[in-house]
Amino acid sequence: MNKKTNKKTNKSYCFRDHVWTNHRTFSNFNLFDHLSRQAYFSENTFGPFNGSSGVIDHIKQEIEEIEKQPNDLEEWIDLIILAFDGAMREGYGDEEIIAQLVLKQNKNEKRKWPDWRTVKAGKTINHIKEE
Repeated sequence: MNKKTNKKTNKSYCFRDHVWTNHRTFSNFNLFDHLSRQAYFSENTFGPFNGSSGVIDHIKQEIEEIEKQPNDLEEWIDLIILAFDGAMREGYGDEEIIAQLVLKQNKNEKRKWPDWRTVKAGKTINHIKEE
């Protein structure tokens, strides 16, 4: 049950076992399957989905690691995994997470952004807020 919408979520833990032997195997990657696999692992390893405060604390630690080693892809992936885990721990199912991922990208693409060349290097580029 999603705590925010009071709608039943898909909590099935069905996933295919994948052996990542070469890059071509990744073409079979399925985010639905991955989120089910991650939910199964997370709940069995870190306990029931009862809030995200521990995940938020872990995200803060990972951001510090990224600041120290911004070229370390594994640290960026840790952050992505934790973001998915936090959403699941707040009651969102795989379909909701994937739908929001797509909707948010669409929203960002429709927003107006300043010319990146006018922003000081290393500074945040925020969308132009509509009035």
